Amino acid sequence: MVGAVLGPLLFILVYLGNPFGIPPAANAVLAGTLWVVIWWVTEPVHLAVTSLVPIPVFSQTGVVEVDAVTAQYAHPIVFLLLGGFMLALAVERSHLHRRLAIVFMANIGGAPARLLLGIMAVTAFLSMWISNTATAMLMLPIAVAIALAGADDIDDAPSISPGESAEDIDAPDETLSKGFGLALLLGVAFGANIGGAATLIGSPPSAIFAGIAGSQLGVDVGFVDWMIYAVPLVVVTLLVAWGCIIWLTDPSSAIDEEFARKYYAGMSAMESDERRVTLVFGLVILAWLLRPAVIEPILPALTDPVIAVIGGIGLFLVPGGPDGDDRLLSWEDAAELPWDVLLLIGGSFAVAHAFQAGGLDEVVAQSLSGLEWMSILLLIAVVVTAVMALSNLMSNTATATVFLPILVAFAPLASSPPLYLMAPAALAASFVFVLPVGTPPNAIAYGSGQLDMRQMVRVGIVINLICIPLVAFLSYLWLPVTPFG
Repeated sequence: MVGAVLGPLLFILVYLGNPFGIPPAANAVLAGTLWVVIWWVTEPVHLAVTSLVPIPVFSQTGVVEVDAVTAQYAHPIVFLLLGGFMLALAVERSHLHRRLAIVFMANIGGAPARLLLGIMAVTAFLSMWISNTATAMLMLPIAVAIALAGADDIDDAPSISPGESAEDIDAPDETLSKGFGLALLLGVAFGANIGGAATLIGSPPSAIFAGIAGSQLGVDVGFVDWMIYAVPLVVVTLLVAWGCIIWLTDPSSAIDEEFARKYYAGMSAMESDERRVTLVFGLVILAWLLRPAVIEPILPALTDPVIAVIGGIGLFLVPGGPDGDDRLLSWEDAAELPWDVLLLIGGSFAVAHAFQAGGLDEVVAQSLSGLEWMSILLLIAVVVTAVMALSNLMSNTATATVFLPILVAFAPLASSPPLYLMAPAALAASFVFVLPVGTPPNAIAYGSGQLDMRQMVRVGIVINLICIPLVAFLSYLWLPVTPFG
């Protein structure tokens, strides 16, 4: 309850006292942002409830009109995520994701290092298309089953229901808390974090970046635009994380090398729902990939969010079930959609909009003017370091929400293209490996009860320390040849 009181109390003190002597509108934004961030970090209420705080706070302090602040909750990126969540839900309901995971694992081989790479690669790939939270909840039981390698059927592996933690995983502590079991738990969490950064629908910071770039810079960051920049860095980071986990956990194991192949051989043929979901999802991805070169010249209004929503609507129309009497999705299924994440993203956009409308971004940027002498490479390194550090201490969504609007205002002062600082910051916000609080996948792995905090810190801090210069240098080299250059 400390956070419940501290948030509004700080708001009142800062709003009335203006301790930093900044313009009134900027001070009001600072006060409101402190309230929102404190509640996001301490969670006295659900994150989705906190995400609604900007509506009364910023409208009643005169920073923005109520119509302007509520419009942020209907930002095009919110609908891109909504369509993506519908597609992800259809994949989960048809169990297509489980089939993909087993098929991939069956072709990796049984050596511990290869199996770990396989788990991380599958997790990262799935996290590109469904939320990293859902991916972690799917892959953690599969990782547990592989570590135990004694179940008669992978379907009997410990399960995690959506929205729950992994506290009830029934596995011997000594199996999962060291060696190969520990490596797999960390591999799932870190793979989900890394893979989610590869697309705009995989992780909130990427979506927040696209939204702020569009609303404050007038830059349309398309699905393919972000992937061109992010995917190469994601692949390199995944390999670095894999190498560090092997180095620091020594995942030697005497597991059955035919583990995944046994389940693959016993799988039935794809069911009708799986085939139909594959078709719809495949068409949406194809449309996203073809939009810049093929679709946009003919239908310029057919943007990535529109494509996602069309795909989502299609799931409610395409027949489903064994006899085709149902649909791939029903409105009852829509209750399972992560509406809280959509509100969280909307709240982030509302805070970012208030930063610009109230001039707080300019105030903070001016206070950082002492950094103008830095080269672009050094600036990127400083930004990546700060974002990674903060994202490990509080929600990476909150970090991206606060940092990105400031970078929009600061970049011109440093004679740097804004996207050169914003894109690495958004990517760095997803590369969170040290503490459970930063991302849901970390929390899910830690919540299994099989992972000691010291183990996550010991491995995660090494990966983060390597990633800081890696992301900064690769971004510096790669950004000029991407659509952001």
